[in-house]
Amino acid sequence: FEMEHEYEKNGWKLIFTDGSKSSEYTSFSVVTNTGNTICNWLLPHMCSVFSAEASAILKAVEHSKKHKLICTDSKSCISAIKSLSNYNPIISKIGDAVISAPKSVHSPQDRTHHPNSLEYTYGK
Repeated sequence: FEMEHEYEKNGWKLIFTDGSKSSEYTSFSVVTNTGNTICNWLLPHMCSVFSAEASAILKAVEHSKKHKLICTDSKSCISAIKSLSNYNPIISKIGDAVISAPKSVHSPQDRTHHPNSLEYTYGK
């Protein structure tokens, strides 16, 4: 919470993503740090958790404007986004959206960040 407060103090808004799969459904959500839902989606049951997590990140990237940090706990999606040899269509769309972002995208590598968090910073 301390790190979140620091970002907010400097004018950043946080967006959190999550995907899940149960025996009955696959879904994802994108929410703000205040708990407001940006979107909830049900996906076809045959979709994987990876697809749900990646879809959530894609929706968050598409929704984000300046001064937004997108946080996810999906280490597999982070690795796929960073990989130059990943051909997953959702990951490709994330890459395209990031490339067309108004400013560069930054993924902090210092030790103060949780190892499974991905933070994109736009427009700073």
